[in-house]
Amino acid sequence: MAKLAGLRQDTMTPSERMDALFAGKTVDRVPHFNFLNSISAANTGMTRGEFYSDVERNFWAQVKTQEQYGYCGYPIYWFAVMSTWDYGGEIRWPEGDEQAPQVVRFPVNSVEDAEKLELPDVKTAGTLPIMMAFSTLQQQQKMRILYSGGGPVTILNLANPQLLLPWMKKKPELVHRLCRLTTDFTLKVAKHWVDTFGAETVMPFFVQGGTMANLISLQRFEQFLFPYWQEIHEKLLGMGIKNMLFHVCGTTEDALPLLAQLPAGTSEKPGIATCPHNINLEEFVKYFGDKCIVAGNIEPAQIMLNSPEHIYELCKEAIQKGKSSPRGFMLSAGCEIPPLSSPYNIYTMNKAVRDFGWYD
Repeated sequence: MAKLAGLRQDTMTPSERMDALFAGKTVDRVPHFNFLNSISAANTGMTRGEFYSDVERNFWAQVKTQEQYGYCGYPIYWFAVMSTWDYGGEIRWPEGDEQAPQVVRFPVNSVEDAEKLELPDVKTAGTLPIMMAFSTLQQQQKMRILYSGGGPVTILNLANPQLLLPWMKKKPELVHRLCRLTTDFTLKVAKHWVDTFGAETVMPFFVQGGTMANLISLQRFEQFLFPYWQEIHEKLLGMGIKNMLFHVCGTTEDALPLLAQLPAGTSEKPGIATCPHNINLEEFVKYFGDKCIVAGNIEPAQIMLNSPEHIYELCKEAIQKGKSSPRGFMLSAGCEIPPLSSPYNIYTMNKAVRDFGWYD
């Protein structure tokens, strides 16, 4: 890895490269695409608490970090427990070494709470005004409007899993009620974004697998969550939304045939499907490559803990496996890169696509 990178000049800007991928056109090289959310805070001199609580500083921190590392993608306001706040629970901004906001109180703490829970107001609830302000900044900068879509997997943020998981067996109707609420809310939020910004520019971000591999069996996922995911994907495309960012996070290989049934885009405008590090990239391409731009799948912990030489080899291997994916491939971490990762390791990912990612 001793040779200098970047001797060959790009013939496309990052935005031109992304536009070409979405249009099914040839690109000059494999894009470097990443989840650099909370790491953008320290990179631009903020605490993570400041980053998540100040929407404008959050936006520009992501823009500047993207400029620094030269990766493709779109800023997004997102953290895992947004729906906790949206439905009336309580969160707090991260403190010390915490990576993201934390749950203080779930909105559902009893059967009675679950029975009485109502749809939040899409204009005023929790994170929604913050997301709308963030999307307005995206619009002002003529960016694609990438926003956190939600979905039925957010039931895991409505109730403590120690309550929710036993309900799947003992009170399935209650779990279906929560799934129905989160599905209806997801669709209302999508309509609000489409009405505000136009369907052509809006791209929802969904975490599809969620914590399924750790908390929910494939059988439970198929019973409770999958039917609602199908409804969401089909209705969003019916609204005129062209594509989605489909983050297949925390799932296992046996779930791929099921997840691959979910439409993430159209034949003209593919969505993006991200491959987690625990799934073989070639296998992932078999299921998603003909319908989605595939991104993946470097293990985030490796980027934080291992050497640049090791990261370089992992990236080389991923590029070789994914480069021929039919709708396009982007080198990416399998999930958000930890905020304490070495900046040089992130640069190394960019170096790898410049060394191995060219298409001619």
